[in-house]
Amino acid sequence: MHLSIQNISKIYSNKVKALNDISLDVNAGMFGLLGPNGAGKSSLMRTLATLQHPTQGNILFNGQDIFKNRHSYRRTLGYLPQEFGVYQKESAQSLLNYFAILKGIYSKKDRNLIIGQVLETTNLVDARKQSVSTYSGGMKQRFGIAQLLLNNPKLIIVDEPTAGLDPAERIRFLNVLRSLSTDNIVIFSTHLVEDIRELCNDMAIINKGTLLNQKKPIQAINELKGKIWETSFSIKQLSDKNISFTALSEKYNEDNILINRIYSNENNSNFIKVKPKLEDYYFMTLNRSLNV
Repeated sequence: MHLSIQNISKIYSNKVKALNDISLDVNAGMFGLLGPNGAGKSSLMRTLATLQHPTQGNILFNGQDIFKNRHSYRRTLGYLPQEFGVYQKESAQSLLNYFAILKGIYSKKDRNLIIGQVLETTNLVDARKQSVSTYSGGMKQRFGIAQLLLNNPKLIIVDEPTAGLDPAERIRFLNVLRSLSTDNIVIFSTHLVEDIRELCNDMAIINKGTLLNQKKPIQAINELKGKIWETSFSIKQLSDKNISFTALSEKYNEDNILINRIYSNENNSNFIKVKPKLEDYYFMTLNRSLNV
């Protein structure tokens, strides 16, 4: 199973360039698309879902152009957008039955079977008769996964799905996604590094519509071994030209700038070596892109 994104650009009618010549190769498993808000993640997700055409470039799923074979491609696609609305006062079971009919599952027996399976997968069996509008944020997101699973998709796209979830709901939701990624491609868009760290076996970082890199999280962390430090400097010390480093995160107090974590190839008496984290790689990548 393979998704090939080839030189995709998207320019909207207001001349905003949302995507700039992005190329990615994605295989089965959990793939994280990481970037700040406004980076172009949702534009790429909508394009992959065939909700909009790219201005240029091609997207192939298992060797087939997704826009030339849109109907067959959509039968293998499951999509959960950033904003997922539901009908008021309708139960989960009723809505899933409706969505199943829309997806071409006309046999009542077949619908009942698949609805039972997706409710079980998303741990919503006990809440199946409740109105979805009364669900918590995490339950609504799990219902979103339930509806996209009705057609047994091979490519699953979820856009910023953990935003606003409390820690317990977030863990339950991520566990559902993790269970789906064994035999499928799951593309997971987020601005939260911890989601990628805990979930994905491959990732890409984008900002301002441009791909900054694609790398496995473990490789990204290993590249920083021996180069991440913790220290603090006064404002006067920061102006010392003999000190060379990249600030990754910083915290201010009344008298000093406390640089919690820095990237540097050089040791210094003020430096304390620490283990690198995926957050370090992410901030370093963004910093480098801003300084190009």
